[in-house]
Amino acid sequence: MADWAEDNEAWLRQYLVLARDTPSHDTFGRVFRILDATVFEQCFRSWIAGLVGVVGGVVALDGKTVCGSRG
Repeated sequence: MADWAEDNEAWLRQYLVLARDTPSHDTFGRVFRILDATVFEQCFRSWIAGLVGVVGGVVALDGKTVCGSRG
């Protein structure tokens, strides 16, 4: 995520005020540590459902299952 943010800084600045640079890996880690996982999941599923319809089961974000390298 930090790499993506750095690569897309100009785009992010259209929507966010970034006082310095883009958030670092450590910053993303701190944010995700304090999030309530259940609430985040509910919000994420609601957001995705608004984009593509109702999502059931597991949503693979990293692509390992899709690429067959899960095991």
